[in-house]
Amino acid sequence: MSSWCREWSGHLAALVTLALGGSAQAAEVYFTPQADIGIEMDSNRNMVTSGDTVDNKASSEGNTADVSGTLGIATPRSDSTIRPEIRYAEYPNLDTNDLRTILDLNSQFRSERGQFNVEGEFDRESTYGSELANAQFNPVNPDLPTTPETGRISSDTVRTLITAVPSYTLDLTQRLNWSVSGTVQSVDFTGTDAKAYIPYDYALGGTSLTWAFNPLLGVTLGVFTSRELAKDDSGSVDANGVSLAFAYKWSTQFTSRLELTGERDNSEIVNPVDIRSTSTGAGATYTTAWQGQLSKLQLSVGRTFTPSGAGGTFRDDQLQAQFSRDLTQRLSFTAAGRFINATSVSGIYAADNYNYVNATAGLKWMLTRTWHVGGGVEYYHEHFVPPVGSANNAMVYASVGYQGLGKPY
Repeated sequence: MSSWCREWSGHLAALVTLALGGSAQAAEVYFTPQADIGIEMDSNRNMVTSGDTVDNKASSEGNTADVSGTLGIATPRSDSTIRPEIRYAEYPNLDTNDLRTILDLNSQFRSERGQFNVEGEFDRESTYGSELANAQFNPVNPDLPTTPETGRISSDTVRTLITAVPSYTLDLTQRLNWSVSGTVQSVDFTGTDAKAYIPYDYALGGTSLTWAFNPLLGVTLGVFTSRELAKDDSGSVDANGVSLAFAYKWSTQFTSRLELTGERDNSEIVNPVDIRSTSTGAGATYTTAWQGQLSKLQLSVGRTFTPSGAGGTFRDDQLQAQFSRDLTQRLSFTAAGRFINATSVSGIYAADNYNYVNATAGLKWMLTRTWHVGGGVEYYHEHFVPPVGSANNAMVYASVGYQGLGKPY
């Protein structure tokens, strides 16, 4: 690691630990920088649908640059991971360029009988990247509770998203604990076609009790309430619900969780017309993660209820899976896929119902301990209810990059 990386991460660690009332000397710190440059070829990058002008579907080449880093700070009672990323892409044939800035945070603070967690994300990027959810799991926050993507791509339009998910758990007995949690999210759109989206504020609060039958199995019963408010004063959605979850630890490398939910939504639209609707629904999600010596698998499947930039609450039926494996000491393989079918809960926004598939696969070859080359393919397909139609994009990419050595402890 370069001297400026050590100095920067050391200063930041000192500020964080002092803010927590700890000692800077008690913190273990690592910083892993990463940088990549690459090229890509897209067949229909702007995801022009079958109902639009065919001339807009011309294939395009792109030049990309990505800089990111992972900062980890650990003390006897806390663990924090911070990951900033900046990505720039230029597409000369389309006369467009994209700039993405993202910051992920995941922290845990422990006391003798409780634990406070906070997950957070700031993401500002063009709608080409923001409105089609990534096939791969977020490396810092893989379980963020919403999927606000609309599936709609607009030129020269940018989405800004801020999400915070705090929670606190108190151990009442050796087997019983009580938790309070929340989700706060704010979404804005700017640019040429910003009026095609609905910016919103969203807040959810809940409480739950967890009973550990044994060290392997835990059951959680909870209740929650939420409110989604459109920033353009077009409407709001109030929801209440219950949840029942089962978490099982098959081994230290294999964990699973099944959550059942029931929700009642009251939607009110005041612009351009006054419409009110009430709906109830049930959902279930299953998540699992397995970590072997050479392979890793993550899976999430089920139905959730989520705010959306398309307006109001949507019911998302989705499947997401990611598999990675070290083929040799230098060569690794990663594949991921995601399917989402989004339906407006109120039915008011039925014209925006859609589904899409995002799949990717790639190889990475380590030239040295820190330098690598890679390449792969990615495919998108999305379909909107008529008369909008469907769109496809096939992309091939290649890159070269640098990655730090990671945790020293």
